[in-house]
Amino acid sequence: MHDMPQNLQSMRNAKIFSFIAAACSASVGIFSKGAFNSGLEPMHVAFYKTLLAFIIVSIFVLLSSNFRNDVLSMAKNAMRISLCAFFGIFILYNFETLAYAYEYISTVTFILLSTCTITTIIFSCTLLSEKIGMCNVFSSAFCLIGLWLLFNNPNISLANMGGILATIAGIGYGLFLVLTKKYAISCSIFAYLWWLLGFGTLFLAFPFLLNNPSIPSLRSLIFISPLSVFPTILGFYCTTKALTYTKVSKIQIYELAEPIFASLFAFIIFGEHPSMTTIAGGIFILFAIYHEQLSVSSI
Repeated sequence: MHDMPQNLQSMRNAKIFSFIAAACSASVGIFSKGAFNSGLEPMHVAFYKTLLAFIIVSIFVLLSSNFRNDVLSMAKNAMRISLCAFFGIFILYNFETLAYAYEYISTVTFILLSTCTITTIIFSCTLLSEKIGMCNVFSSAFCLIGLWLLFNNPNISLANMGGILATIAGIGYGLFLVLTKKYAISCSIFAYLWWLLGFGTLFLAFPFLLNNPSIPSLRSLIFISPLSVFPTILGFYCTTKALTYTKVSKIQIYELAEPIFASLFAFIIFGEHPSMTTIAGGIFILFAIYHEQLSVSSI
């Protein structure tokens, strides 16, 4: 009985950080579209937003002795963090942006989120020994139905190049979530973010240099800057913070609120009215999040 308030508080914190991360990630499509229209290739966008994010975090590290000490103390975990960066930044950003060259953003998002959901369920059981109860299974099923309704497109296929690339990106992000939870690196999350972005920038530099590298224009930076701050810095920070409070499978379900935020942003900024299937999909996902609360006592 004494653990219950703590569990409820942890779940509340996990939801808050997960929803913030989802809202930040939902801004990717808006700013990426602007960056593409400004003349940048997808590979360039992935590299520059990660590089700028790393520079911003590095400035804070240089200005704070506490952050510097945390970064230095985390050097012993460099190999583990590099593996997280490989899946969470290189695989996710590299294959996600490549998929946009073959498929609509909505199609890529649907395949990526669905694949990530399945990946986290499988590997949280095998690598983390998390117990996935029937409540988790039903919640995941509701989420997948909701995603299908949100991105209802008869042309969605895993057999074409765009579908394959989006699937790889989803697997990468799912493995990032699981590995970050598995290693449970005990130090400042900000310091972890510095190492993560540093390795991510290094990994993304290779495809960037092989893809006709160019210097971004001032117009491009207008879109790259918010991409660096919101989905990259705040998104990864909040996701990592949420993972300290509860299971990976729960975090993934909460972060599936991302397309709901994306639809809301599209309505506010572009005046795009959601269809009935989009609204139905959002209701399914919200119900899944509510249903997941029924298993709070299993944390």
